[in-house]
This record gives sequence, C-alpha cells and structure tokens, in this order.
Amino acid sequence: MGSKILKAEPLYLQAYNQLKNDIVEGNLKSGERLTDQQLAEWLGISRTPVREAARILCREGLLISENGVVTVYKPTLEDISQVYLLRASVESLATSVIAVKENKKEIVKILENITEKSIDASGSNDYKNVQELNRQFHNSIIEASKLEILKEIYEPLDAKMKIFRSVTLKKNLHRKISIEEHKQLIKYILEGDVLSCKAIAEKHILTAGKRAIKVFAEMEGFENSSYINQIIKYIDAHLE
Repeated sequence: MGSKILKAEPLYLQAYNQLKNDIVEGNLKSGERLTDQQLAEWLGISRTPVREAARILCREGLLISENGVVTVYKPTLEDISQVYLLRASVESLATSVIAVKENKKEIVKILENITEKSIDASGSNDYKNVQELNRQFHNSIIEASKLEILKEIYEPLDAKMKIFRSVTLKKNLHRKISIEEHKQLIKYILEGDVLSCKAIAEKHILTAGKRAIKVFAEMEGFENSSYINQIIKYIDAHLE
C-alpha cells in the first residue's frame, strides 16, 4: 500500500484514487479479500469515506462485491476479450476523427514523442515504462478526439487495460509489434486517411487483444478451451 493520505480534499475521493492506483499497480493483489476496517487502517482515515470509495470502485469493476464480501478484481478471459473489442470500436472512431482535425500535426508530434520514448524504453528492457508510454499513446488519441462521451466510455476500460498491459508488454516481441503499429497509425493520421486510420486502429487493438487472450489463457491453463477458440475465431473474422 502507498503512504497515508492527507486530509485536504474529500476523503472518499482521496481514498478512491489511492485504492484505484494500488489495484492497477498490483499493490492490492487480484482476488484479495478486503474489509472496511483493513482499508481504513491502511489509509489512516475512517471507514465512511472508505465505503464510498469502495462503492465507486465496485461500479467501475475494479472491486467485486458478492454476498457482502469485497475482493480485488481478477481479470477473466471474458473481461479481457470484451475490453479489447470495445476498445477497438472506441479507438478506431477516435483515430479517424483526429485524421481530419486542423491541429493533427500537433497531435502527431505528441504521438511521435511518446513513440520515440517507447523505443528507448523497450531497448533498455524497461517494460514498466513501456506500459506507461503505451497508455499515454492511446490516452492521447482519446483526449485529442475531443469526444466527451467517448472519453467517459473509455475511462473504465483504461483502468483495466493497465492491469492487462502489466502482463502482455513484458514480452519483447509484443512491445516491438505494438510500437511498429503505432508508427503506422501515426503515418495515416498525418496523411488524413480516415478509412485507413479506422481500419489500422481497429486491427491494432484486436491483434493486441488476441495476444493478451492467449497470454492470460496460458497463465490460467485454458489455452485450448472452446470459449478461447470462439473469441479468437471472432477476432480473426474482423481482421480478414
């Protein structure tokens, strides 16, 4: 757990932000059982703001409440497949919107800077930094689209993606593929090619999802399950 929080802003919001960070950073382990009293002691506050923070995190899916028992979100193959499928739709739209913006050159400079940093981080095998830079790249696209409802949809997906990336981007090959696809996406944004932007962004997310599903399936021993084969077949159909 992180340091005890200061009593300056609303305590439930501070508790929410701290707990969310601890979940996505892995300080609170997947499947770990939590109690109000335990969290209140860790954060150095009363149980009332902790309960409110936990309710928000439950709505976002980062905490799971069943029969009065609260546990830390544990990724399932169903969750992973749904998150990537939703991201493919959301980010392909955002990318195609950026391609026709007057300030797309400024946006491209931001994306190119992140990509260059990603190359350096990957070269030194700093996969944690690569994960954060990957997140910055995709968040920059969402932010630059200026589609407010889309941003609201993306936020809970982003929180879970940080958990997924902590596993998938440890692999050097996955990092290289991701960075090369980012370069390709930047090229089509700069050219203002709306249809290619949409197609490449969707392909980028879906192929990343396919890799993530296989990694997590292997970790859980489900790589040959009928569900996994069905999802992979669905993704492949979209990639044709």
